[in-house]
Amino acid sequence: MAISAQKITFDSIKIDDQLPLFEISESQETIDGARVAIDVVEDIPRNIHNDPEFAKEGLFGTTVNAGVTTMSYVAQTLEQWFPAHSFYDGGSILFKAIDAFRPGDTVTFTGKITGKRVEGDRKIVECELRGVNQMDKLMGIAEATLTLDE
Repeated sequence: MAISAQKITFDSIKIDDQLPLFEISESQETIDGARVAIDVVEDIPRNIHNDPEFAKEGLFGTTVNAGVTTMSYVAQTLEQWFPAHSFYDGGSILFKAIDAFRPGDTVTFTGKITGKRVEGDRKIVECELRGVNQMDKLMGIAEATLTLDE
């Protein structure tokens, strides 16, 4: 069932509703651009995100994006339906990375509604999400709990 983000309500959501797809491609430039700000910008330490030569010797053999970046992609998938404030006041996201998100990867995030309930005056929706790369390899899974106010 397809529901527009502007018309999403607790009552309109059904178990097994599919969330809109979110597809994102990663490059070394996007990985570099997503650096977390640090106090001394000109002295960024070598790491598996920003130094391909250093990363060759690591677990993944290449640079990879930061986990917090992938978490932002999960949030962007959810935000196609749910307002950002639904993550607060009892909302949560749990993400488990299965494989690294490398430059050149394109990952498609999908999700579905797995539960909904009312607790007092809180309307709670539960979702499961997964990210799969261009080779159909599972990159990660997530569970999200969101609170809706209407």
